[in-house]
Amino acid sequence: MDDVARRVYETLEVGLVRQGLPIGGQMLAEFGAFAAMSLIAGRGGTTNAAAHAIINCLTDVSYVLPLVGDNTPCSSRQEGRGAGIFH
Repeated sequence: MDDVARRVYETLEVGLVRQGLPIGGQMLAEFGAFAAMSLIAGRGGTTNAAAHAIINCLTDVSYVLPLVGDNTPCSSRQEGRGAGIFH
């Protein structure tokens, strides 16, 4: 690899790490909190654990549906830009 290509590659790596670390930290905190809540609910018995699992699924759906609606136009635009179609 020549010097210019190496510097570009390193710059891209630094940018990905700089963007990915906060995202990864947030996901770790979120999944850790849900796992801890599941363990706590499981100590109450099978009925409490089942109720917690149902509410957890409903919460996930209510979070993901608006997220999908927000990301769809952005994804379509970026795919068009990548293909050389600017709309």
